[in-house]
Amino acid sequence: MKSKHLLKLSALAVLVTVSLWVQSGCNIDPNLNNSPNAPNEAVIGTIDGLNALTVGLISGAGDFYSGDRAMFSSIWTWQIINADGRAQILQWNDYVESTSQEYNGIWLSGFQVVKLANDILRIAPNVSMPNELRNTYMGIAFWYKALALGELAALFGSIPIQSLADADDFTNRFNAPPFVSQAEAYATAQANLDSAIARFTAGTVTLTQDLIYSGNRTNWIAASRSLKARFFLHVKNYAAALTNANAGLAGATPSVRAIANASNPNEQANFGTFATNEQGFPTRADKYFMDILQNIDPVRANSLTRATGDDGKVDTRIARYFEAPTSSPARGSFFGFAYVPVRFSARTGATQRDSSERSPAGAAFLSRATGGYGNIGTSFPILSALENSFIRAECQARTGQLDSAVILLNGFRAAGGLGNYGGTVAQLDVVREILRQKYIALFLEGQAYHDMRRTNTLPRRDDGGGRAPLRFSYPLNERQRRPDVPADNDALVSTLVGNSIL
Repeated sequence: MKSKHLLKLSALAVLVTVSLWVQSGCNIDPNLNNSPNAPNEAVIGTIDGLNALTVGLISGAGDFYSGDRAMFSSIWTWQIINADGRAQILQWNDYVESTSQEYNGIWLSGFQVVKLANDILRIAPNVSMPNELRNTYMGIAFWYKALALGELAALFGSIPIQSLADADDFTNRFNAPPFVSQAEAYATAQANLDSAIARFTAGTVTLTQDLIYSGNRTNWIAASRSLKARFFLHVKNYAAALTNANAGLAGATPSVRAIANASNPNEQANFGTFATNEQGFPTRADKYFMDILQNIDPVRANSLTRATGDDGKVDTRIARYFEAPTSSPARGSFFGFAYVPVRFSARTGATQRDSSERSPAGAAFLSRATGGYGNIGTSFPILSALENSFIRAECQARTGQLDSAVILLNGFRAAGGLGNYGGTVAQLDVVREILRQKYIALFLEGQAYHDMRRTNTLPRRDDGGGRAPLRFSYPLNERQRRPDVPADNDALVSTLVGNSIL
């Protein structure tokens, strides 16, 4: 599959160049760039340059988060499946990895975000402007740099990180930065979030090019605390995660999101574009996920078992996430598709061959209605008050505040049309139900992959053929250019991966 994001990497460079052209009176400055990949430093180092870089940063980060990173994380946690279409996607369903295509696109798009953030951080201190405006640019840059570093570390483990001093040096910025451990990468992401909070706290001004909060420092501080909470959760520091989640996004505060525009092909939503451009309906409900939405759960110890009393209750989110098949066996019925050969049955808990578990060919596919992630104009959540509430609930349960955790849990269940939690108020049961509801509610966002590695609940095949991989492999392009790329090994993600749910 030709990743959409490889095309968008070059589009980002065009976006920055065009933005500079438009903002400078629609006359192309002959000194603007000597080549498409080398914009003139003197031109970039202006307010117009910072505006263009900020738009490019926010757009590029949205593509990174909502693209192949989210798609394959969702396939590997059995939320969706690609039942037809490109052969490469079918291989991903069966855990066959490609280091030359999708991994390469994920890696490049993630580090493009880091590069754009570093450009803003090295340029902004030298541009004449009010300090409050400088804080807006730099706070946003620190935030998105942290997002990219944290998610890249979560996916790959050890990653290369360039110091800001080297990024600011015209010679050193082109040298390959050293690889650091996953733990150090997370620490660097947290340090960038601390810098973001410091900038936002010092004061910001409204900025049109801030497509998320327009420079609203209260919202950005809350988003910074929530992202800190997410990354502390990743590494199982539940006390620190709870402290930051308590100060994070809440209520109706808008999400940080990947913004989509249906009228512009370069700005259309990634899932929607894939679903629209591929033949048929390639992105469908996995049977495992659909059975969970219908409260028909696996009984295996590592599964997301349903809460007491939920048997057969249909989650109301089905109709928002998926469109029902329009062919047999019945119009308006929702079915999942089981591709993975020989896995435990979500219906009976017993090992089943794929042929006996395969759902009808008309299995439900991504909803293309407004708000559905199969729609080309639907913005995709990167970080939300809802996710922050899930972090709070889980960390409350893990730190002994079970009654508070159950109060939040009941709110999550109500969103799916379920009644109050009726299970045992014990730490293991409450944590499991919180994670189950999070798995449903943050559909396609990719955090389920991190949660399931952390709690040792990734889906497994019963024929000994393996489980969803614990990490993404380093891309072939990086290996060809750098002899010091670490050997692929699950130990590279040991900071995140756990051995049990508690």
